[in-house]
Amino acid sequence: MNYSVSNLRLQDAWRECERNAYHLQRAVDLLNPISPMTGGRLEHLTDEQIQTLDQFILRFTKLQDATGGRLFPAILEYLQES
Repeated sequence: MNYSVSNLRLQDAWRECERNAYHLQRAVDLLNPISPMTGGRLEHLTDEQIQTLDQFILRFTKLQDATGGRLFPAILEYLQES
């Protein structure tokens, strides 16, 4: 594989992870007032807090998928490791 192609793949995967991490952190910051989460608190979440919790779950999942599915393979490809 061409070195510049593997470099571009690595940069693209890194940007995707950074974007997901940024939005994940924003969701964490918004959820801070209701932390720690307890059963009682979860029962009384507002619609906005539920949307923020959904955002947290979505971005956590996307970050995990991008890291394992794109970033780690791109790093190995860039380093020419099997």
